[in-house]
Amino acid sequence: MIIVVLCGGLAVATQFLFNLALKRAGSREAVFEADHNQIDAPADLNEAKLAQFKQDWLDSVTIEPDSMVNRQHLTLKGWYYTHPERATHQWAILCHGFGGRHEEMYDKAPFFDQLGFNIFLADAQGHGQSEGDYIQMGYLDRLDIVDWIQVLLRRDPEAQIVLYGISMGGATVMMTAGEPLPANVKAIIEDCGYTSVADEFRYQLKQLYHVPSWPLITTFGWLVQWRLHWRLKAASSLEALKQARVPMLFFHGDADTFVPASMLDQNYAAAPTPKAKMLVAGAQHGMAALTAGDTYWHFVWQFLKQETQLTLIDWKNWNGGDLNEGE
Repeated sequence: MIIVVLCGGLAVATQFLFNLALKRAGSREAVFEADHNQIDAPADLNEAKLAQFKQDWLDSVTIEPDSMVNRQHLTLKGWYYTHPERATHQWAILCHGFGGRHEEMYDKAPFFDQLGFNIFLADAQGHGQSEGDYIQMGYLDRLDIVDWIQVLLRRDPEAQIVLYGISMGGATVMMTAGEPLPANVKAIIEDCGYTSVADEFRYQLKQLYHVPSWPLITTFGWLVQWRLHWRLKAASSLEALKQARVPMLFFHGDADTFVPASMLDQNYAAAPTPKAKMLVAGAQHGMAALTAGDTYWHFVWQFLKQETQLTLIDWKNWNGGDLNEGE
């Protein structure tokens, strides 16, 4: 009888975790409102200046929508942001985080624009305007990025592409690094991505509920395989990075308690390619760029200048990435 009760409780807990983490319509207040998952913008961030910065950029670009049907037969939505008067084949594909949407990247896109890139943004499956009932945590999203690259290459066969992702988007681009990519992909930049889906869930289980990950992570993996048709063990940034063939740049904030900062060194160590990393002091989850400002973007510029043949802005003409009070 006790065994039956325990098994029943485990089944309920497994379904709860699945719905909480992966179901599009799931309620995630328990995750985002937990103390360790609270994310505060830098104390000196000028919110009005940031809002105006994003709006000025949006007003300056031409936006064209696109869509594709992915390998799961879901219609995904994407958008091109270009300056028609600027002839460039350089593209930055930016990937948003867990529970987000493409607009989440409007605070990063203007900087890539200024560096000399056209921008492509998409809503991941299960997010925003894209179809899908489940969040894929970067694993199936990696294949969507591979296919979006092909869509972009049909538009611009000479495209030179940099991938950038934050949080789940960071894991997405790291997992994409393990796929056979065309030579058009010149570099990959990730910010605060996790080492694996299982590692992140183990961490969150401990922080949220103070319970050991076993056996729940095992039964959760079974449910993922049954419902989503992929293995939790396979969804590993570390394993994908071992197959990387392009230069890799890694960022993380040392005050990140959503995706622990210790994962930075693990991700960095896994990549066999030319690489660099930056741990941003005082930066919470996803806040490294806003915290470090020009230091962050100069590091991006320097890395791309050193490791690629891309045509970038002369740094002395940089217009600033600091959006703090008093600037």
